[in-house]
Formats: sequence, C-alpha cells, structure tokens
Amino acid sequence: MKVKGCPLRCEFNHVEYVDGNGETVHKTYAKCFVDAWNVPDLIYTTFFNMFANGMSKYGDRVVTLYSNTICKNGDTYDPKIGERIARKKIMKQYMSMVRQAAIKQLELNVIENATLADLADGAENCRNKIIEYLENQ
Repeated sequence: MKVKGCPLRCEFNHVEYVDGNGETVHKTYAKCFVDAWNVPDLIYTTFFNMFANGMSKYGDRVVTLYSNTICKNGDTYDPKIGERIARKKIMKQYMSMVRQAAIKQLELNVIENATLADLADGAENCRNKIIEYLENQ
C-alpha cells in the first residue's frame, strides 16, 4: 500500500512584458497535474471524487493546479526563485486538498465503523437466538 505519493511534477513558463506604467514585469507560471501516482492510497478515491477536474490521456482522473509569481518594481529577477515560489504555492494548494480529503475519509470511516459495529451486534444477537432455539429443541 502506498502511504506517500510521488513528488509533483510542475511545468514552468516564464513571461516578460512591459505593463501600462512602463515597468518590466516578469511572471513565472506553474502548472501541475496531480494523478494517481501523487495521492496516497488511503485517500485516493475520496481525493479524486472531491477535486478531479479533468482526465489524463489514459482515462484516469486528474487534478490540475496552477500558480504564478510576479517580479516587478525593481526586484531582481531570478527564474529559479520564481519557479521555487510557484512550486511552493502549488504544494500549499495540494497539501490543503490532501488534508481536506483525509478529513472527509476519516468521517466516512467513522460512519462505516459504526455501521459495521451495528452489523456485528446484530449478527451476534442472531447467532445467540439460533443457538438458544437449537438448545430448546
């Protein structure tokens, strides 16, 4: 059983333009596809039921995450720092989603546990009644 998912793979795109005030703006866009390899097995179904927003070319459900960073007003532009910040934003989104899915899965497990406990009690009562019936015959 996979307890921890594989690291996220992000794609980066760097854009430079001049805004309306004549300032040079550098943006780093990040895009990430979260698929079955990235999500722990324990919350896989719940995670994709809650957040899936697309399909992969193989027919699997995926979640696409986006982020960007902006460098302007005389900031020193470094594409590696922009990529690192954009990746951290995506990781923050992803970990928030994992947390939400884990809480939802925990709620579902508590409900299922109560249902199974009721089922076990009912089966034990039926077993005892059958044994009592057979002993009286």
